[in-house]
Amino acid sequence: VTTVEAAHLEFFPDTIAIAGAKAEIFEGLEPGGFAILNRDNQHFEFLAAAAQVRGAEVIGFGVDPRADARVTSQEPGELGTKVSAEICGRAIDYVVGAPGHHWVMNSLAVLAAVHAIGADLDLAAQAMARIETGLGRGNRLHVPVAGGAIQVIDDSYNANPASVRAALDVLRLTGAERRIVVLGDMGELGADAPELHAGLAPDIISFADLVFTVGTSTLALDEVLPAAMRGGHWATSVEAAPEIAAAARPGDAILVKGSNTVGMEAVVRALAARTDQGAVA
Repeated sequence: VTTVEAAHLEFFPDTIAIAGAKAEIFEGLEPGGFAILNRDNQHFEFLAAAAQVRGAEVIGFGVDPRADARVTSQEPGELGTKVSAEICGRAIDYVVGAPGHHWVMNSLAVLAAVHAIGADLDLAAQAMARIETGLGRGNRLHVPVAGGAIQVIDDSYNANPASVRAALDVLRLTGAERRIVVLGDMGELGADAPELHAGLAPDIISFADLVFTVGTSTLALDEVLPAAMRGGHWATSVEAAPEIAAAARPGDAILVKGSNTVGMEAVVRALAARTDQGAVA
């Protein structure tokens, strides 16, 4: 279980209920199996107890010093992270080939699983350098334009508050002249959707230069941003795409994210098509 966060709240009253749904996974465990759980998550104790009822051995991973698979140090970079970790008592150094702390956490979970089944930990750690993000899951496009290039971080497949914050951390690591956030609605958040969207403002304000928003709930975010950061708000991605593409400049790094139903891939396509248009000042 990589994490329990405020996702799909339209269908659950709170994150405790989400943790309960995830604990159903343990019903498929054989006695003596393993449950690999995020030690940093607030619901770790609940999940661990549920797994132990099924006779599972719990392996916790994370930054928490009590974690069995834990990070001892990390050096984040634009293209990946150098990691020193201790995996169930074994010290190991490796590189994660995708940027962002969330990928470091994922790597710990994988290495914990490798240890649990008695496979080759060194070989698995070496393989972490070859991790690649999937289409719409953080893959990068370098779009040549007059005067330079635009870097697009395509994370358009889906979104919830936790995954948006993780993607923002990736954008933060870029050495771009301008760091731009293009955010579509995060779906399935229920009645708290406007508040959860507006709650992203402090994370964005801390480093971003410009923000474009698309959808309905993102309007709550747009309204609480400083005027200088508000690039525009549109109801649909089809309306937004050409405007955002025209506003992009060489040297920009642009994160595009939103739930799949908003169709933020339209913005990615428009940016990718800016191969010979020249930059807008």
